[in-house]
Amino acid sequence: MLDLKIDSTLSGDERLTKLSRAERERVDDTLRVISLSFSYEHGAASVADYFTGKGGRPYEDIVYDRLGLLYLDKERFNDAAETFNAFVEQNPYHAQAPAFQMRVIETYRQGKFPTLVLQGKKDFVERYKKVTMTDLSRHYHALAQKHRKPADYAEAAHWYRSFLGSFPQDKAAPDMNFLLAELLFESGQYAAAADEYVITAYNYDMHGKAADAGYASVLARNKHEATLQGTAKQTWHEQSIENALRFATSFPDHTQSLAVLTRSAEQLLAIHHNQRAIEVAQAVIDNEAATTTQQRVTWTVQAHAYFDLEDYLHAEQAYQQVLTRTAADDNNKTELIERLAASIYKQGEAAQSAGDTFRTAFPDDPRQGEVTRRLATAYLSGDRPLQAATEFERIGREHTDASLRRDALWQAAELYARADRPAQSNGMYSEYIRQFPQPFEPAIEARHRIAEQHKSAGATGEYHRWLADIITTNRKAGSSRTDRTSYLAANAQLTLARVQYARYQGARITLPLKKTLETKKRLMQEALQQFEQAASYEVAGVTTAAAFYTAEIYSHLAAALMQSERPKNLDAEALEQYDILLEDQAYPFEEQAITLHETNAARVEAGHYDAWIDKSLQALAKLVPAQYAKQERGASHVAELR
Repeated sequence: MLDLKIDSTLSGDERLTKLSRAERERVDDTLRVISLSFSYEHGAASVADYFTGKGGRPYEDIVYDRLGLLYLDKERFNDAAETFNAFVEQNPYHAQAPAFQMRVIETYRQGKFPTLVLQGKKDFVERYKKVTMTDLSRHYHALAQKHRKPADYAEAAHWYRSFLGSFPQDKAAPDMNFLLAELLFESGQYAAAADEYVITAYNYDMHGKAADAGYASVLARNKHEATLQGTAKQTWHEQSIENALRFATSFPDHTQSLAVLTRSAEQLLAIHHNQRAIEVAQAVIDNEAATTTQQRVTWTVQAHAYFDLEDYLHAEQAYQQVLTRTAADDNNKTELIERLAASIYKQGEAAQSAGDTFRTAFPDDPRQGEVTRRLATAYLSGDRPLQAATEFERIGREHTDASLRRDALWQAAELYARADRPAQSNGMYSEYIRQFPQPFEPAIEARHRIAEQHKSAGATGEYHRWLADIITTNRKAGSSRTDRTSYLAANAQLTLARVQYARYQGARITLPLKKTLETKKRLMQEALQQFEQAASYEVAGVTTAAAFYTAEIYSHLAAALMQSERPKNLDAEALEQYDILLEDQAYPFEEQAITLHETNAARVEAGHYDAWIDKSLQALAKLVPAQYAKQERGASHVAELR
């Protein structure tokens, strides 16, 4: 009957749905008779024997399906599951095989056989590698955490790795890799855990677990190192330092980044990688977020490393920094003072070989100054800027001739900068300012150079502090002000105004609107005042820049209002009314921006043009395209004549 009525060219449900109603009823009756007959024999085993002996049929899945449903109707869950599973075993590559395997799992779930459900999932994964691996891995992980049995840890690790091997590009892969690493760490397999943490941190696109995995790899490697000895431990230790540095540089915003850098600097010093230790320590020193303790530790690392490298000048300076950060009752203070003294003594020994014996033998001789000047000249002509700077510094601090001291301090500052010693250079410029606040213009120039060196070093806080000092000092100078000092003060004010502008831009307007809008407007007023002060210097370039940013402040507020967070649960009509109210609020600010940009652009008519005026014209082209975004239109005269 089934051979006659079921179309073998069709598949799936169409084999039955394409039948007429009468034929469908006849086929359903036939299938029921077949199911009952097989159930009276040996169930699924009889079905398998039948098709093995009589030959396969394209509707075998239907026969197995109806027999399984018959068993389910009678709540014979084991028989039903065995029937569905028998089809899979007989036809593992059939299109319906995965669905039948899932029905095995569902049947056991209906029958409330959790152990068999789990086994069914395992069988499914082994055959079809689907997402039930997630359930299996986390199930055994939970068991491992509860019972601490090695077998459960091993089983969970197996399923995590099976998932990652089967679906390496899946969006869940980073989380699964992290859980595998956590599992290995929990079971004491620290080396393997470290490897998986590294993979999680660096082998996927940026994801939420990356930074934590990077830090966890540092901890896991430390745990494993404690189990090693000898050469193996040394090799592992050096590799661990590199891994720690990779974490700190890859995730600088992580809360443990600076702590890891500090520790790495100490470890590099301990294994005598002095130059690398200096570089890593400098990264902490330059970071404004570093704690006082971290600063003290990294300055100490630099001091010891420079001393070991026989760079006694820098060792002395570093020890001075350490001592300023060391409490009077600190147990290490005496040792630090002794190392500082040793650094100074070593410099004295070096000075002897450079022709400085005269100073040691005749400390009170009036010709000491001449010796210093000659040494400075010799170092300068020999292209030894660091040594020359040291001698000019001595002149600048000790000579009785004020004019000579002034010139020497300035030259020492320039030579230290040339020798790539910005800290010493800034120290000389600061000494120049202290000793020679007049004439006023070079004193302001010294402040400008200090600010620029802090800017180059990325020390933003110090850079801004010196800019503020330029502004304040110039304001108090009265008639001593010059065009140059006003120019430097104006540009300093513009830079600080742009910092305030960035703060203003970063403030989002969210709910509750009144509160965040008040904050936004307060920051707006502060930025406007800053740019107004910059413009008041009437310095070309600064004035047009201030005008441009002032206009942009209003334009930004208009845009921020329109992009602000909307109240939830508004219907379409209420939302439309809310948007109209926002437009009413934003419109005056946009109009003010247009007016200010137009005022800036109008300077072209007076013969002034620079990049900031051009930016205003570009802004107007976006704000008022009909008037300012017109394109030149060319026409072919020949075409017109034709």
